[in-house]
Amino acid sequence: MSLTEKLDKKMYPTLLAEIILMAAAIQTNILFEGGLSIKKLLGITIGIMLVILLVDLFRLYVVAGVVVVIAAGVAAWQWEVVLPFVKESALVKVLGIIFLAAVALYISQQFFSLRLAVCLGYWGAMIFLIHKDLFPVKQVMFFLVAELVFVLAEVYDRIYYKKETRRNKKMLSLSPAVLLLVIVLAVLPYNKEPLKWTRTKRLVNNISRQLELFIDGIRNWGEELDEFGLGFTGYNESGGFFSNKIKLDSEALKLTMIGNEEHVYLIGNIKNEYLGNGWGGNPENKKGYGDYSEYQLDTAEYLYALYRLGVMTDNTNIWYIHFRKLAVEYENIKTYSFFRPGKTLDIYDMEINGKLIDDADNIKFNKNQNQKTSYNLSYYALNRSSAHVEKAIRELSQYKYETVAPAIYNEFARVIRLKYGGIELPKTEDFEKLLKERAEYIRETYLALPDTVTDRTRSLARKITRDCETDYDKMKAIVDFLSTYEYTTNPGKMPEDQDVVDYLLFDSKQGYCTYFATAAAVLGRIVGIPTRYVQGYLLDVGRMETLGRYTVKEEQAHAWVECYFEGVCWLTFEATPGNSDFLYQEWEIPAHIAGGKTEDTENKPIETLPDEEEEEELPEDIKPVEKEEKEEEEEPESTTKWFIVIPVIVVLAVALWIIYLKVSEALFWRRYENSENGEKVRLDVMMILWIMGCAGNPIYEGETIRRYFNRMKKHYPDKDTVLDNVCSIYM
Repeated sequence: MSLTEKLDKKMYPTLLAEIILMAAAIQTNILFEGGLSIKKLLGITIGIMLVILLVDLFRLYVVAGVVVVIAAGVAAWQWEVVLPFVKESALVKVLGIIFLAAVALYISQQFFSLRLAVCLGYWGAMIFLIHKDLFPVKQVMFFLVAELVFVLAEVYDRIYYKKETRRNKKMLSLSPAVLLLVIVLAVLPYNKEPLKWTRTKRLVNNISRQLELFIDGIRNWGEELDEFGLGFTGYNESGGFFSNKIKLDSEALKLTMIGNEEHVYLIGNIKNEYLGNGWGGNPENKKGYGDYSEYQLDTAEYLYALYRLGVMTDNTNIWYIHFRKLAVEYENIKTYSFFRPGKTLDIYDMEINGKLIDDADNIKFNKNQNQKTSYNLSYYALNRSSAHVEKAIRELSQYKYETVAPAIYNEFARVIRLKYGGIELPKTEDFEKLLKERAEYIRETYLALPDTVTDRTRSLARKITRDCETDYDKMKAIVDFLSTYEYTTNPGKMPEDQDVVDYLLFDSKQGYCTYFATAAAVLGRIVGIPTRYVQGYLLDVGRMETLGRYTVKEEQAHAWVECYFEGVCWLTFEATPGNSDFLYQEWEIPAHIAGGKTEDTENKPIETLPDEEEEEELPEDIKPVEKEEKEEEEEPESTTKWFIVIPVIVVLAVALWIIYLKVSEALFWRRYENSENGEKVRLDVMMILWIMGCAGNPIYEGETIRRYFNRMKKHYPDKDTVLDNVCSIYM
């Protein structure tokens, strides 16, 4: 076959592979934050594809194989240097994935069946992402439109011209027309609104569910996954269940916490309708509270409960609440959801796309938000660990709203204004009457259960709570019961014809947050407690950065249950096994309240030093290598040959050694600059040990750092304090 014939056959599949590769490269660059522009990506992908095409045209497989083997050998030889570099460099990850994808796409696009499969798969994924309000980049859609046009034209050609012999050349001739179509699409407005096709909604939901299950299985193949994911997209507004969870490390939100010392449950989405295999419904409270929003009324209800308890007029309220502020910035997340802690009081200084809809149980935006979205809010952190609080909730939950005199409400409002200036409560003639109407609405909305809930589930709920006197005790008994089940990120595929709670409680007995939150909500409703399913993020305050900054990762997506107690408010319950410490975090009570001095927790080290008897040996990578004894070399024969060869070998060896040192030095400093503070300290100590070893004082085999520095004090008595400080910082 001549070169021209080869080009006629190969150019069309290569063009298709390049189009799809460019779409994949853009998405990979965004996912791993490679920092490459569209122009650079285009140049890189075209260059890689041309190299692969040339290798194929001229049958340079042996040469390509040798290059790959040499590269793999060098990487294996310097694996300890290469591996950290690959892990830390986003650019290397992006280029590596692009190269592997280029090879796979070039091979797959040579066959019509695979071309069709790749096209259907990619467009199915795009429809799924759009349905989840995760809109792909504009350029990605244009490249995929070009691919779709080519494939549809080829399908048409194959149907009507089955015996065509030069089809690939004919398809390539469509390139100018396809390019013109892409240019036209590029200048048209790009609508980022979610799909709202009512007739096809059910079909899209089914397709997206199957795609989510399929993608979950691929993404977590062979991986041990971390907590708090809610399926393929991390946080999402769907109330569905997925077979497995995956870890997404992208940044969703940036927060600034003012004075915060507690873990935070950041509400994003509330569901009220249990469907047997997931959650639906977007509750809209139509009762109306004037200019006062539902979330504000919930906070006011809790403050009113504390007022009736008598703790709002003295300093004992420190046992119950902390006043906090929070600044929220959206990062790599596109959603309608408004993220907030429970007991939010006020929202201000908003920079948003569209407007905020806060007149319903679910607070949301009327448009998808992006990186320009930011706002501030104030809220109350509730102390759920205190025995005082538990006792108060039990007492207050027995209270039933009837009516209250205006004088009592006015006194309550006066106390709140004095303690928390600027806070305005609802303007009403009878506050308790308003709360009673709201409690009736909550019972109507959050107690319904479908026919899928089995008799044995109902029987189990009553059995768990039979000895409980209050609704609060019942809910505690339910979450305590669920804590005996197994947490897993890989619960397996759920039977389609079985209620998910029944399956969890009696068959699988394992799952992750969505399973346990759903089970707790359903069991609570069975025994008469209004419950709702909540999705959002669980924020570990231990991950806070300097100056109150906090980065929310997609891996922190979580689900939990909230229960309503008339006379109290909506309260969070943590049903996921192993997570109770987040909700029941111990608070430090001030000395003037507790009646004595409290432990200074701020000055506690994160990790305590091990006992001298239990000190661990120094890691292998910072032990000095023992000097090898030089073998006596025999003098070479004095000939012209050796006088020429030896200097050349020495020069090459020195040159290679210098190059190796320079590359190692560059890689080391790149690794050092990109490291966290703890890793930098470890590298600093490694350099100190190397320098002192070169000075004739190496660390002995099995000797701990503390003992080594104590020994060095004898050699360097004037560095006593410095050595102690270095040892303490490292430990």
